Amino acid sequence: MKLINPEGQILYMNPNGRCAMEIDDFATVKGKRWSSFWPTETADKIEAAYDQAKFGDAVQFRAFCPTAKGNPRWWDVSISTVLDTNGSHGGFLAISRDVTENQMILNDAIVTTEYLRHQLSNTYATVCATLRQYSVGNPVRSDFAEPMIKLFSAMGRAKEAFMIESKSCNLRDLINAVTAPFRQDVVRLDLTGLPDTSVSAHWANTLSLVLAELALNSSKHGALEYGGKILIFGHWVEGVLSLTWSETSRAHVDMTERDSGHGLRLISRVMVMQGGAIEYVWKPNGLDAKLTLKADFGAPMITRSIKATA
Repeated sequence: MKLINPEGQILYMNPNGRCAMEIDDFATVKGKRWSSFWPTETADKIEAAYDQAKFGDAVQFRAFCPTAKGNPRWWDVSISTVLDTNGSHGGFLAISRDVTENQMILNDAIVTTEYLRHQLSNTYATVCATLRQYSVGNPVRSDFAEPMIKLFSAMGRAKEAFMIESKSCNLRDLINAVTAPFRQDVVRLDLTGLPDTSVSAHWANTLSLVLAELALNSSKHGALEYGGKILIFGHWVEGVLSLTWSETSRAHVDMTERDSGHGLRLISRVMVMQGGAIEYVWKPNGLDAKLTLKADFGAPMITRSIKATA
């Protein structure tokens, strides 16, 4: 715990704080700017936090800062304003909690997850290569292998659309990645109606499966095979993201269900299991698939960025 004057200088540090920061003599730090003990990027954040705290908002963040003896530490920091006896701004109260062990566990988990994600990408590539080898010179096998290669390629590209550090990815980037393996010159894919929204890794995985299946279905029976256009648009209202895949093909829809067709039924079950929903509306020349994703299902799954839709 530290008391900082309005100019950002250290006035007081409690014994626990001095022990945690390995400061043997408080006189060596008293009167110095607190931000000067932090790495540059965090020092700038602290200086900015002072301005925000003046208006009554407590500022919280996690950052790295070595102790006075150079030992690495991670801290959860809270900065809030304090008032003097006249009720005027008297400085800041800064509380730092040592979370080094927790951060090390998190770092290990991130590295492990990144490694597994890399291995999974290799697995997608290996499966695609195996399918290509399996279908060489055999038209019957090729009919099965080619769409499966596109599907696995789409799933692999979707995995690369977000980074584990941010745990989210832009919706437009995700859709571009998923649909890329299926695109042909005969179809126009329009994403201009998408909100400027990011989705978490949880929803990115679910959406990549659903959109890849819709694209696969289209590449066999719809606009991606016979030409036409696909519009993907949506909106965000009160914590719910609505997303529509609207397809218009140059070929007439002869049937909406086949005995061997399990894909659309599968993604319907996936959406329900993940707290969302999907509705199919068939048209004479295509399909509208309307997806609903609830941001408050479990932990927050979807965040909206501040920037307006381009």
